[in-house]
Amino acid sequence: MPYELNQFIDDVKATLRRDPGPAGRETVRKNLERLLENKDFVASTCGEDAPLGLKVLYEDKDLGFQVLAHVNDKARKSPPHDHGASWAIYGQATKHTDMIEWERTDNGGAHAELKEVKRYRLNPGQAGIYQDGAIHSIDYPDRARFIRVTGTNAWSWDAPFSYTAKRYKETGDASIIWEGHKAGREIGYCHMEKLSNLDALPDHGFKVACFPVKIERASAGWTRAVAIVEE
Repeated sequence: MPYELNQFIDDVKATLRRDPGPAGRETVRKNLERLLENKDFVASTCGEDAPLGLKVLYEDKDLGFQVLAHVNDKARKSPPHDHGASWAIYGQATKHTDMIEWERTDNGGAHAELKEVKRYRLNPGQAGIYQDGAIHSIDYPDRARFIRVTGTNAWSWDAPFSYTAKRYKETGDASIIWEGHKAGREIGYCHMEKLSNLDALPDHGFKVACFPVKIERASAGWTRAVAIVEE
């Protein structure tokens, strides 16, 4: 019997609940390679007849991960970047993707000096992982398509409250409650969460405008986030 998407999702959830760290993600990577052995799944999500663009196959708001299908038409070479505390696993469906990792050679100033430290190619059926904090880039040709499992779109700036409540019950440490929100007391920051319709956007080449809603006597509010895609 072929390994199906719903089985993969169940396995990801079980794995990340047990071990959300690097070892758990490595298990997810191996299971993604197993999913890519399912020819029918690859054909339906990333084949020639699949709609172009980015499609969300599954989103788990409690564990903060997504399974995405990148059905690309044109080649792309991304600049080096990192995703902070998040991680991403790429599973190649068609053509290939060159996975490149970088390392800073400067002293941590505003302008980063980088050197390439690792490069490998994902061919169909293979999966690679960028752990949290890794500076990386990708390079792929026309019609290269892949499945990506990512923790980038987290449930919130803070951990899900059910997990925070469990930690508080175990430790009695009140400082862990809304600790991400408290960070803004020392260093101002701006972030967006719980965005919708992301599957309707191209993977690059658009702008974002945010129209805030003013609320009297409130310390925070929501925004109308609008993507601007030029024809």
